[in-house]
Amino acid sequence: MKINAIRISRPSQQKFGGFEKYTAIVKQPVEGPIKVTPEGLEGNDVGNPKYHGGRHKAIYAYGAQHYTWWRATYPELEFPEGIFGENLVVEGLDEQQVSVGDQFRIGDVILRATTPRIACQTLAAVIGDPAFGKKFAHGGRPGIYFEVMIPGEIAPGMAMERIKNGAAGLTQAEAFALYMGQSQDADQRSKAAQEPTLPEDWREKIG
Repeated sequence: MKINAIRISRPSQQKFGGFEKYTAIVKQPVEGPIKVTPEGLEGNDVGNPKYHGGRHKAIYAYGAQHYTWWRATYPELEFPEGIFGENLVVEGLDEQQVSVGDQFRIGDVILRATTPRIACQTLAAVIGDPAFGKKFAHGGRPGIYFEVMIPGEIAPGMAMERIKNGAAGLTQAEAFALYMGQSQDADQRSKAAQEPTLPEDWREKIG
């Protein structure tokens, strides 16, 4: 995998059609190296800390290949890079191949995959479709949140290498399906119960 792009922003008041929101979803690209702290990327922040940011959501990454799927599936909508508010655009990042608890190295930085992203009202407003939350859920390409295990510095073009697998092998796609009520699979629920790094709110939601 490779880091195609890095994007950051500070929260500000934004208007999307008739919707106005204090948000940091509109990210701007970073050309050179950037520091990675335990809180995430230097210069990046969130508008609503109740639902975004924090240790388990320090960095949001999205698979570069997913844009092609979205554009083909919903040609009436626009999907420019960064539309989902992602910090990292990663070539080859796949929710079906990454498990909760997997650890990755980018240079000296170590990240650990936590959970998929859940669509919010702000995302639907940015896309310009009030029903996009449902489309996002059924699309099965939510992107992945990471926590920072070892801080350091990263830059576009750097390789992202998996160095450790999660304990239970619960894929991000499986976790997303369980959380959204799309799956009742007993084996997947068992893996969720056995994954020590799964955040408590997800554990309670999945049951």
